[in-house]
Amino acid sequence: MQPLTFWQKLYIPEILRGMAVTTRHFVTNVFGRRHTVTQQYPEEPTYVSERYRGRHRLMRKEDGAPRCTACMLCATSCPAYAFTFRPVNTLIPR
Repeated sequence: MQPLTFWQKLYIPEILRGMAVTTRHFVTNVFGRRHTVTQQYPEEPTYVSERYRGRHRLMRKEDGAPRCTACMLCATSCPAYAFTFRPVNTLIPR
C-alpha cells in the first residue's frame, strides 16, 4: 500500500468532489426539475410501492388463520404497550 501524499492527507480532492455533487443536485432541482428528489406534498400524492415494508402487518394464510412468526416486532413497536406475550409450552409428549 502506497503512503498518502500531502494533498490526499488533506482530503481536498474528496471535499471538492462532494461539493460538486451537492452543487449539481442543487442546480438540477432549482432550474432543471428533470430529476428532482423533492416531492411537492400534498399537491403531489406519495407513491408507495406494493413491496414497501415500512409498516408491519399480520399476513393471513389461505384458510384465514394468522401467519405469525413470533418476531415480537408488534409488541416492541407498539407505543401503548397493547401487546403482551407469554411463552406457551410447546413440548409434544412422546
